[in-house]
Amino acid sequence: MPVAAGAWLTAGVVTGAPDAAASAAVLLWAIAFVVLVALVRPRRWGGSGVARVAHVLAHVAIVVGVAAGVASHVAAALPARAAVAAAEVSGGRSLTVDVVAVGKIERGAAGWRFDAVLERLAYGDTAITTPVPVLVRTGDVPPGLDLGARVTVTGTAWTTEPGERAVLVIDASTIPTLTSTPTGVLALASLLRHGLIAVTAGLPEPGGGLIAGPCGRRHLPGL
Repeated sequence: MPVAAGAWLTAGVVTGAPDAAASAAVLLWAIAFVVLVALVRPRRWGGSGVARVAHVLAHVAIVVGVAAGVASHVAAALPARAAVAAAEVSGGRSLTVDVVAVGKIERGAAGWRFDAVLERLAYGDTAITTPVPVLVRTGDVPPGLDLGARVTVTGTAWTTEPGERAVLVIDASTIPTLTSTPTGVLALASLLRHGLIAVTAGLPEPGGGLIAGPCGRRHLPGL
């Protein structure tokens, strides 16, 4: 619990203030190093309490080390996110975006949406190929769109606030074009998910719907 709490607390702080992630990472790694030095030299803490103090220090080192890792990850991702966030996409500018779907294809009242990773963002004479998470929203989806598929989206986009997973929200003006079916690990994940949905197709609601996920058996493209 302390490790998880430390990781979540650190993630909440540094994703909300990403510019401070690098400084936080350095500070946390320094603290972890000091704690480890104290841990490997337990004699300084006396005789009978050595084991107890060492136990506490070991837990502190793990908690701080994991927190430092979280801060380091956010700091490492910041340059790529900042580069895409600085793209001139405001004002309803028309964009062409190539993405890989990495989340469930969900349908809501206003259309479809799915998490993706950016492969290429193009507008005018500018092209950005920095891989960052984005959210795609579209009125309809092409047949075969699934986890791991590559699609080309034409539309508009806007940048999100710090702390959001997606750097951009892309609103498609037309149906996205499927350029590649799922491959690799994501293709295997898609196959396993579809197999699970098929096996549990006869289960009554609401339990059956929980297995299929928010997308639902009746809303999966191609099913």
